Amino acid sequence: IYHYKLAVAQLKGRLVEYKEREVKYIEKIKTLELYRESNLKCIETLSKQLETLKLEKEGVNGKLAGLLKASKNLDNLIESQRSDKVKDGVGYNAVPPSATDLYLSPKKDLSWTSLLEFVDDTVTDYSRLMPTIESTSEEGQNKNSSTSEDVASPIT
Repeated sequence: IYHYKLAVAQLKGRLVEYKEREVKYIEKIKTLELYRESNLKCIETLSKQLETLKLEKEGVNGKLAGLLKASKNLDNLIESQRSDKVKDGVGYNAVPPSATDLYLSPKKDLSWTSLLEFVDDTVTDYSRLMPTIESTSEEGQNKNSSTSEDVASPIT
């Protein structure tokens, strides 16, 4: 009898353990089913978006084909209207342009960066020089308040 009661107690313990596992598995199954349903809904919406994008792509490809055909037709029309004289060079002249047509763009003034490669040695100043008056306190005492003037020669 003692062994019988011991075996029954062990079976009841196992039964409780199996019931707990069953509850955990049922919860896992419900969670996985919800996850599966959400994935199916996501797949459905993405497939609808894919279909609409395919339709838009077909429309854009049709427009592109039409534009390419129109461009080719315009090129053929322009080519047919060119004279034989113009077709020889097709954009190139036999004579190079004259020297007066070649202009150099002015260099940017980057001398403020104090880098030697940007310093321009040639200075062109078209302004008129004005007379300057210099006076110091020592000169005023020595020369009886006389001033010295530097006058530039006029530009002709």
